[in-house]
Amino acid sequence: MARGRNAYDGRYDLTRKSGRPSTYTEAIATALCDRLAAGESLRAICRDADMPGRQTVADWLTRDADFFERYTRARMVGLDDMADELLEIADSAGVGDGPAARASAEVQRAKLRIDTRRWLLSKLAPQRYGERIQHEHHGDVVVTTRIHLGGATGRD
Repeated sequence: MARGRNAYDGRYDLTRKSGRPSTYTEAIATALCDRLAAGESLRAICRDADMPGRQTVADWLTRDADFFERYTRARMVGLDDMADELLEIADSAGVGDGPAARASAEVQRAKLRIDTRRWLLSKLAPQRYGERIQHEHHGDVVVTTRIHLGGATGRD
């Protein structure tokens, strides 16, 4: 359908498609995976006009096993980058000149950033970054077995 008030006066190219790319190309897939590996979020990447929307990426992941593998590896590298960033944030907290109140605010901000990223890592990659919970059992375990013979009532 034509856009604008005077759609038929020749000012609009009605054959040109507008919007985000939705066709899978190797160049777009590589750029997307490179940005994920650098620690950028999929949401931020998909905000760019030259990148596909999040639903398009989800569709590609279900249709293309090679892209799924590359995307998964890029996500893991990105998570490792986030873990490295945690160390940098923690190491730089409170460093700098200024009043004590400013330093305290910087430390609190750094703590919030660290806690948020730590929580995110524990949810996205619990096997690598989650809390290790060990369950121990002390005491005896009693197992009782009953055998029921169907039809044997003991009556004549």
